[in-house]
Amino acid sequence: MGILMKAKNISEFLRSFEVKPAGTYDLFLGAGCSVAAGIPSGSALIWEFKRKLYCDYHKINEEKFSDLESQENRVAIQNFFEQHKGVPALNSPEEYSFYFEKCYPQSMDRKYFIQSKVNDKKPTLGHKCLGELINSEIIEGVWTANFDELIENGLKAVNVSKSIVVISPDNSHQINQIDNQDYPKIIKLHGDYRYDKLQNTTGELQKLDKKLRKHFYKNNKNRGLIVIGYEGNDNSIMEILEESLEYDNPFPFGLLWCILKGTKPNERVIQIVKRANDKNNASGFLEINSFDEFLYDLYNRCNLQNNEIENIADNLFRQRLPFAFQQSIPEIPPVKLNALQVKRYPTIVYSFDTTIEKWEELREILQGKNIVAALFKKKVFAFGMIADIRKAFGDKITSEINVVDVDSKWLRREDGFFTGMLYDIIAFTLINKCGMKSVGRRKRIFYLQNKKINVFNLPGYLSIHESLEIRLDFRKDCFWLLLLPTIVVLDSRDSSKFSTMEKKQTRFERQRIINREISKRFNSEVNKHLEQWLKFLKDKLNPIVFPLGEFNIELDDKFAYGGYKFNDKNYFFQGLLNKSEPLISFHVLDTNYQSIHPLKGLKSFGPYDYSFQTKSNLPAVKIALISPKSGFTNIIAHLNSLSQSKQPITEKDYLIEYPGFSMIYKKYLEVPNHPDDKLSVLIGDKEINGKTRVEFYEILKRKINYFDTLKGDFDLLIIYFPSKWKSFRELKTDTVYFDLHDSIKIYCAKKNIKVQFIEDKSLNYQDQAKVCWWLSLAIYVKANGIPWKNQVVTPNTAFIGIGYSVKRGQRSRLVIGCSQLFDSSGRGLRFLLHPIEKPVYYGINPFMSKEDARRFILKLKDAYFRMDPNLRLDKLVVHKTTHFTGEEMEGIAQATEGIGKVELLQIQQYSPWRGIRTIKRWDQISSYNYPILRGTSLQLDDYSFLLWTHGSIMHNELAGTNRNYYQGGRGIPVPLIVRRFRGNDTHEVVIKEILNLTKMNWNGGQMYKNIPVTLDFSKTLSEIAKQDEMLNNIPYDFRFFM
Repeated sequence: MGILMKAKNISEFLRSFEVKPAGTYDLFLGAGCSVAAGIPSGSALIWEFKRKLYCDYHKINEEKFSDLESQENRVAIQNFFEQHKGVPALNSPEEYSFYFEKCYPQSMDRKYFIQSKVNDKKPTLGHKCLGELINSEIIEGVWTANFDELIENGLKAVNVSKSIVVISPDNSHQINQIDNQDYPKIIKLHGDYRYDKLQNTTGELQKLDKKLRKHFYKNNKNRGLIVIGYEGNDNSIMEILEESLEYDNPFPFGLLWCILKGTKPNERVIQIVKRANDKNNASGFLEINSFDEFLYDLYNRCNLQNNEIENIADNLFRQRLPFAFQQSIPEIPPVKLNALQVKRYPTIVYSFDTTIEKWEELREILQGKNIVAALFKKKVFAFGMIADIRKAFGDKITSEINVVDVDSKWLRREDGFFTGMLYDIIAFTLINKCGMKSVGRRKRIFYLQNKKINVFNLPGYLSIHESLEIRLDFRKDCFWLLLLPTIVVLDSRDSSKFSTMEKKQTRFERQRIINREISKRFNSEVNKHLEQWLKFLKDKLNPIVFPLGEFNIELDDKFAYGGYKFNDKNYFFQGLLNKSEPLISFHVLDTNYQSIHPLKGLKSFGPYDYSFQTKSNLPAVKIALISPKSGFTNIIAHLNSLSQSKQPITEKDYLIEYPGFSMIYKKYLEVPNHPDDKLSVLIGDKEINGKTRVEFYEILKRKINYFDTLKGDFDLLIIYFPSKWKSFRELKTDTVYFDLHDSIKIYCAKKNIKVQFIEDKSLNYQDQAKVCWWLSLAIYVKANGIPWKNQVVTPNTAFIGIGYSVKRGQRSRLVIGCSQLFDSSGRGLRFLLHPIEKPVYYGINPFMSKEDARRFILKLKDAYFRMDPNLRLDKLVVHKTTHFTGEEMEGIAQATEGIGKVELLQIQQYSPWRGIRTIKRWDQISSYNYPILRGTSLQLDDYSFLLWTHGSIMHNELAGTNRNYYQGGRGIPVPLIVRRFRGNDTHEVVIKEILNLTKMNWNGGQMYKNIPVTLDFSKTLSEIAKQDEMLNNIPYDFRFFM
């Protein structure tokens, strides 16, 4: 009988558990139940022992093998031990005791080692839920072979005065309480091995073990047993279960063995469960997400209420401290903002019930009227003259027209109906009084017909006009109107006659022109345009008032500044701060091996992981290749050029000489130079002629399947994708979203193969030094290399970036949560795609329900602890581009129970705020030629601030002394808006961590990325998640998706 026939429906089981009498089930907890609390499982400890022995023998720093779930690391370590005689077979039950004793020959040392792993661990949500199940006498007995006290501490957390009996090898005198029915019991079995083999323990402990076995047999004649977090690797405990089945009527309510989704139990476990089910027809497997999730489901299903558990979210919610920026100092030049304070806006609005149900009908009524109105909760809210409103709406009004106060909640909704009404008032004045025209239905961009820009070689049907985009933002209890000078491109042709492709090409061409022109406008130029638009508004509207009937919006006529207050005319945001460029490290111990410049650091010091080991002969990075036959010579030449020196011809303020792969990375590149090499697979033109995209994809998958049989013979698969294959690359419509690159990444990840695409633009790019830097770095990292690390701001911290992907089918849409997990230094650890079962929508954006958020974070937390038994987790930082809902925060709070500090930060990339860098000359403030400094921050309100992660850098390692380096050299930088939802870190820590994370995208050799790698990767992964090629719901090494 297969496992699938034994798997029980979890919902059916929970309903059954709910109606069973108290005491129906005992629980047996294995080491997997303690992983989320930071206590490693037995199998994880085996790999820790192996790593320690291996690294000691080879004199290698253990950090080189920090990821103990990496297949490459495990193979390297295991191969070493298999060269020696007398070692137990891989995954055999003898491994634990063998390697434990090899590491620590003395029993006392082994005891201290175990104590160091279990001391000071806090109970998680699951342990507290189990505590309440015991406290409520629903569960009367818990069996375990775990060494920790998480079960006891979970009970103490919910009821400190509850009496229990604990029987264990450390307090064997309690055995006389074994039959006492007055108290619940926690019984700790010795297992095969604790600090010593069971047969080597004292006679007293062996006698205890026999008594406990006898009680186990007796107890389980009347109860069911739920096994959680136990893999079945202790022979002594498995024997107890097997012997229980020899008795009459064992486990009458079933032997329910919980397994994590996507995993399979060993054959001995399968046979035990099968034998139990043959006897009672009630046994089987339960597929669960995690121990914490399962125990919470049991707690919740039994309708239990415990303040300690229910208040977990409230406790986290209270941990929201405002940022406390220092007062600005005169030594830091102020930043001129594109913000005009809204001095007055409507605080009342007309409201009435209506028969109008759709916005289309409302817009038709408003056409040509001096009225602004919106639909909200089956009411119309309106600005204008009341007589005009009565006349326009007539019999659509079904109640009195009331004057209502503006709700403060409406003000903070950036895209809410009330903010939309304010935009409409402003638009009404700009169009009717200022002679401007609007672009698009939302009326946020306005232009002047007569303010044209002459551009060389512009097609005659296109015209370019200076324009102004406006945005409202509510900060410091008032609105700010943000002015964004831009351009519009108008097309005089009749677009209604365009095909879908022509419309797409036209949009692309217009945006290309806008980007090209705006990118030429630097700091002083943008300042000039801001002043021109402000003068235009003052000339047309003096004072700057936007009236509509009895309602007005009035603006200040001077731009706000950030920084030290140098006059009394302008508004000043206090809390302007400049942070220096973060250093990155290239040595595990020596702090002299640091630089702000990734390429200079690599060239001077070598990669970070080169410092892990004693220097020896250069190892190889072995390449496998899929290529068209006709392009084989070109791609081989390109790969071999990576071993040669190259001089940069562009971007000389940043780019440096590329000295060759082995000179940088201390490894040589092994390329399959011959077409007949087993690591070369070539595709002829005849093989793909006439093939569709999907058929070509299937051909590539077959080639990848071949390399799946050669794993271990190469480090990285390179796919050369020439321009002539372009037609196979993608198909993206309203109902189909196919990207061959992303689909291949997913397919290779499932095969445990890392892949790198190379296209013709890489071969043909003018600056081959830049190409070689970028490509060599990608190859090195994907071959398990660590090029550099950040300085750690807060030890034992994990960072999580969360994004969402919506897969639209013909009948439904599936929301996928996309997340990337990083360690304290910003090094990528794991990537997870997780289906969101109950998405909640606000506008077009999906959010998680409480259950989904809890499940998602629990899975990532579990992945963190399973990587390395030495990891601690004292702080978790979660980044999102959208806000955190109450349900998301509640679910995250439950999942992070036991973690001391949690930071929830919204990081908004596309903000409407802009800053103009200034300079003080002869007591006058004027605009500077170069843009604002990277690392500049400005507090907007108690819980949010602007952070310029892109901007000028003045450093000797870049353009030179007192010179500005501006990466990309385009336009002016856009700041991030960082908003705290929960947490209590200082603003200095939050800023430093975000800046550090902008330097941790190893997928290129640039100085930094504009957004932290947490969000940069989740954004990329959300695109990958749209493919039909599905990933398993398990964490993957991030390198598969670079």
